[in-house]
Amino acid sequence: MPVLDNLRWECFAKDVALGKTYTDAYKSIGGKAKDKAKAGAALASHAEIQQRVMELQQRVTDTAVERAPITKGWILDKLRENAEKGLALPGGSAVANRALELLGKELGMFLDPANKPTRTVRSVTDLSLQELDALLAESLGGRDAGSIVQ
Repeated sequence: MPVLDNLRWECFAKDVALGKTYTDAYKSIGGKAKDKAKAGAALASHAEIQQRVMELQQRVTDTAVERAPITKGWILDKLRENAEKGLALPGGSAVANRALELLGKELGMFLDPANKPTRTVRSVTDLSLQELDALLAESLGGRDAGSIVQ
């Protein structure tokens, strides 16, 4: 959406997009209404202004993301900070535990049994004697086949 034709509306939209209240944005454009809160809310209800505010807010968000890229390292640093802060606060153990859990998962410390990596075997010679015993017992339906481990 291009810049609004009405310069006062454009300034109002910019102020609202940057976080000012409707009342403060209305005051900043020199609004003369007796009830500035009501006038600011009325101005904010215009569809053109609402669209312009949303566009400007999106630009601010996009710019912030470009300036402060979120990286894996940054996330890990913040999780560590959260864990340390949580441990220091009374009753902060839930925060600390969650941060530590996420850090542990990233480091591969906690494997969900359903997601546990399986070993790929290309040949029987790749297996240890204990693994051969277990495989043989499994194939016999749990019956004891005698141990081949010596």
